Amino acid sequence: MSALRNADHVHRRYSLDDYFDLEERSNIRLEYVAGYIYAMTGASREHIQISGNLYGEFYIRLKGTTCSALNNDMQVGIQDEKGEEAYVYPDLTLACQPEDLRRVNKRDDVLFNPLAVFEVLSSSNEDYDQKTKLSLYQIIPSMTDTVFVRQDRIEIAHWTRSGEGWSSRTYEAPEANMTVLNCTITLQDIYRGVTFEG
Repeated sequence: MSALRNADHVHRRYSLDDYFDLEERSNIRLEYVAGYIYAMTGASREHIQISGNLYGEFYIRLKGTTCSALNNDMQVGIQDEKGEEAYVYPDLTLACQPEDLRRVNKRDDVLFNPLAVFEVLSSSNEDYDQKTKLSLYQIIPSMTDTVFVRQDRIEIAHWTRSGEGWSSRTYEAPEANMTVLNCTITLQDIYRGVTFEG
């Protein structure tokens, strides 16, 4: 994901109304973070495969429970203690009932209480995702897990809430297991169908 680079947008802050008006007219998804708008770039084959694998694996494991796997069309809303707002699209969101869905502008289904989110990283989005979005996700009271999955090699950074803080663990072995919302998944399943150059 990369910031909008048009010269008219570089130093400009947008209102929420501006953002939702732009998003309604845009052919691509836009994210809003404290007055700034970021455009979601097209996904690579690897990104699409990994996102699909994650959705499929968690869909199967959560089937029959009160929890759901939601693909990258699910918009997540975030509000900090200063009243700043952000609206983003994780690659995968896990949520359980009751879902806190609110009407924001013209949207009726912005989710404010996800339990876990997954972001698939590329060279163009990793800085934004692992810094800006990580700090946003960690202020959501309901959030228990934030997971970053690299698409250029087998590597997953898994952030978990522990008490008032967060801790992280990195997985790199294909046979390693990761557990989120009591669902255990191997890295082999996450990277199924993905080949790496070199």
